[in-house]
Amino acid sequence: MTTIALKDMKVAYDSNTTDSGIIIINTSDKMILDENNLSICFHTGNVESRDDYLDIYREHKDNWGSNFTYRKKLKNENYFNSMFLMVNYFLRIISILEFIPEANGDKRRLSYSNMVIPLNSTHALGSGRQFAYGVMDYGGSAEDGVKIAAIRDIYTGGKINVTDIVEFGKEKFNIDLLDFNKNSKLIL
Repeated sequence: MTTIALKDMKVAYDSNTTDSGIIIINTSDKMILDENNLSICFHTGNVESRDDYLDIYREHKDNWGSNFTYRKKLKNENYFNSMFLMVNYFLRIISILEFIPEANGDKRRLSYSNMVIPLNSTHALGSGRQFAYGVMDYGGSAEDGVKIAAIRDIYTGGKINVTDIVEFGKEKFNIDLLDFNKNSKLIL
């Protein structure tokens, strides 16, 4: 697992990754760049869940600006509540996709839900989210939240990375995420 925190339009995340459900590796490969769809995504959980996330995104990208829940048999059974935080610069939205194991015992049969959150949200995902929330609720930054999570959560650690999602959009896509004059499905 890992910890991802969002506050003040900055996303902080650690570099630990669970691979195949048991091995912890140090990687900075937590951010998925999708230039064709003008979006970036940060993930928690197993590395293998990225392929299913991308399949779900491609399947539902026309409806991505709304909340939805679906059930689907996925490629891998080791997801353990994998979550993704996606910033879509074209739609000017931030959404969270979560894989939830079903109670029937079939680990490969998961529900997944997409939740659109306001751009100015404070949000945390992953195994250390409760520590990150605590720090951010008391005035700390997203980076501070992940740093404390790395101290308290055994699955969070390594290098702490921070992405300013407004500056990233300007540099990579020439899009100002905060330019509200654009036609979009803006959610404040």
